[in-house]
Amino acid sequence: MEIPETQIKSRSDVPPATVSSDTPERHLDQGHLSGLQAGGLAIATFGPGVGIVTVPAFTWMVAGSGSWLSVLLAVLGTSLVGISIVLFARRSVGTGSLYSYIGESFKPWVRVVTASGVVVGYVFAVAGLLAGTGTYLVSFLVSEGVVGDAGDGVYIATYVISAAIAAMFAIRGLDASVRVSVSLALISVPVAVVVLVGAIRNTGIDLTSQLSLSDSSFGGVTQGVATAAAFLVMFESSAALAAETRSPRKTIPRVVMAVPIGLGTIFALATVVQYAALNALPAEALVNASPPAALARAAGFDFLAEVADLVVALGLFVAIVGFFNYAPRVAMTIANEGLLPRGLAAVHPRFRTPARAIGALAVASAALPSAFLAWSDESALTVNVVVTTLVTYFWVVPYLLISLAGARLVLRERRLPWLLLPAIALGAVIIVWILVAGIANTRPDILGMSVWIAVSIYFAVTAGFYIASRRNPLFSKGDSADLHEMHDA
Repeated sequence: MEIPETQIKSRSDVPPATVSSDTPERHLDQGHLSGLQAGGLAIATFGPGVGIVTVPAFTWMVAGSGSWLSVLLAVLGTSLVGISIVLFARRSVGTGSLYSYIGESFKPWVRVVTASGVVVGYVFAVAGLLAGTGTYLVSFLVSEGVVGDAGDGVYIATYVISAAIAAMFAIRGLDASVRVSVSLALISVPVAVVVLVGAIRNTGIDLTSQLSLSDSSFGGVTQGVATAAAFLVMFESSAALAAETRSPRKTIPRVVMAVPIGLGTIFALATVVQYAALNALPAEALVNASPPAALARAAGFDFLAEVADLVVALGLFVAIVGFFNYAPRVAMTIANEGLLPRGLAAVHPRFRTPARAIGALAVASAALPSAFLAWSDESALTVNVVVTTLVTYFWVVPYLLISLAGARLVLRERRLPWLLLPAIALGAVIIVWILVAGIANTRPDILGMSVWIAVSIYFAVTAGFYIASRRNPLFSKGDSADLHEMHDA
């Protein structure tokens, strides 16, 4: 749902009467968030501290010496997709992010397809973060003797409690979320840097093996791209706060690109310098400890190894708080067009946040890993990995559609540089490659079948949204697209 920047009730001199009375944005705290706050929340959400010590290890597990290439391709793909997103973020302001941008360029049925990926993607993303928080937090509690048995009930309790606390901060407003997120993120960064420095001091940097790709394969590098991309997809989520950000057409594009370019570059460098340390770990090191704990212990930092799991859990909790601010605003936009229950578009009269959408996300995201864990024989760690892996696949179609929309915009407006077209095309190819490679590398285990699980869920949700759109006369006639009318800067 897009409204012109000139119609936003902000701390400029725009009178409230200029905001359209039929849009829920008018109830949000418009123009409240500064550029520094928006950027701080985005960077904290994508976890620099957590990413530095987990992205290298997770990609190394599947890509070996090609892990640096996997991360680099993930950074390149998301950054090039960001070009199309920025083209739209500079032109219009609202809360729908990708859903609204894609709706500017295509017929209503394309918004149905986009909504499917966005809604399911956000639910699974937060569910994966909750599962990760539970995995690391319970590991810490067990190591400290706080709990003796890490049964399913303990993990489920951490999912529910973490979701409830994060939802509380999100409902109370952006200021509370920014303070909590940035503060906790600042705790994890120094720990990650110390572990990184210790790894370099302990084993040095092995560039020769990495450049030769000695123990990697095409399939491994491809899987590594999907793994690394899971830490970067949804980087455009800060666009959902555009209506509540000052000077959004300038601020949001910068904040959006800070994640794939800024954090992505940091993750790539961390992958290069940690390869030798990861290779030097004993075979059983990562069986009994998390990657940061194992690296800290190998570097002689036993005191950090004791708290590493807690630090990672806090970093993941920060991400949950961030997405509890982003995703519900997108859901509010989709609900206002009738694809989700209209009640989710309601804004809390006191806190001026989409409280019902936040609550719904908390319930759905906590229920997903809880049900998976309770009704399957899989471990909590497997639940975490599977749920997180699905997120990348859910985002492939929306990213492909926004790339097509961006290319269409470049062709339509000749004042835009034509060199953007090959860059946009390359980004789309990399993103689609992730899905194709996932299909090609299907295995009989649950993780190997994750791409087909994602495709099945996507089709089922799309069918449901299509039925909802047919029952909504405004949507089916395409009239709701008028809510997305674009306005040149």
